[in-house]
Amino acid sequence: MNDFYEQELNQLLGDDVVPVREVAEANIDKAWIKVLFRKRKEELFFTIKKAFKYAAIILLAVALGYVIASYRMNKIDWNASTSFNIPNAEMGNVVLPDGSKVKLNSSSQLKYPLKFISSREVFLTGEAFFEVTSDPGKPFFVHVDGFTVKVTGTQFNVKSYPGTNPEVTLEKGKITVINKGGDQTVELKPNQNLIFDKAQNRFFVTTTDPHLKTDWTQGKIFMKNQTIEEMAKILERWYDVKIVFDNESIRKVRLTGTILKNKPIEQILNVLVKSESIDFRYFDDSNDRKIIHINYKR
Repeated sequence: MNDFYEQELNQLLGDDVVPVREVAEANIDKAWIKVLFRKRKEELFFTIKKAFKYAAIILLAVALGYVIASYRMNKIDWNASTSFNIPNAEMGNVVLPDGSKVKLNSSSQLKYPLKFISSREVFLTGEAFFEVTSDPGKPFFVHVDGFTVKVTGTQFNVKSYPGTNPEVTLEKGKITVINKGGDQTVELKPNQNLIFDKAQNRFFVTTTDPHLKTDWTQGKIFMKNQTIEEMAKILERWYDVKIVFDNESIRKVRLTGTILKNKPIEQILNVLVKSESIDFRYFDDSNDRKIIHINYKR
């Protein structure tokens, strides 16, 4: 608009009327604000839309991962077994899939499935103390060389090292012992010990103090009128040594006493020397394993 005519028009309208140019500029500002608002609105909508798109992708990935994980879990062979091995001079504890607790002595192995499904069965070589979780509808079986122990929930000790007659001692509850052929069954009560004589294929049951059989879990073994040969096998497992008898007749010498795992083997042998007319000597083999020779005193 021409500046001259604009001035004349403004004079005619008076001082109380907004100048024409200001009105035009105000309208332009309002229009520009509307344009900016519309643009911001479109940008916000696009941002939200984009965010929902990525959120959907993430949720899809999580869901897919869950499906794959579930599929893999269902493909696991729960019947597959695993084993827990304890070397010489060590002890160990394991909790089974049903919550049962097992303490294993030195040189022992326990095989068990990843999950108890239709039954609860384990296989033992060596010695272990069991605290079985009670489940009357699903008995618990311990298989050793010679027999099987059947329980529903109790505490007992099983010992079955290679070359020995397996035995079981009941501390609490009730257990059933079945031979391999299934034609011999014995029910044990607390404070009873059962030994299976492999040569005679017979069970022998005696009354005993269960702590004499289970205190190895506390690092103590009681020897009552047992042969030095039997003691030597315990020492070999507990201390990872090899014991050699220079005189074969020494194997049958009997003794009574207590072996403490927290004591050095030299202390145990020194006590043995004082009580019997025998002596011992140390040697080291190439694997740094001590070899102990036992002979009569000269």
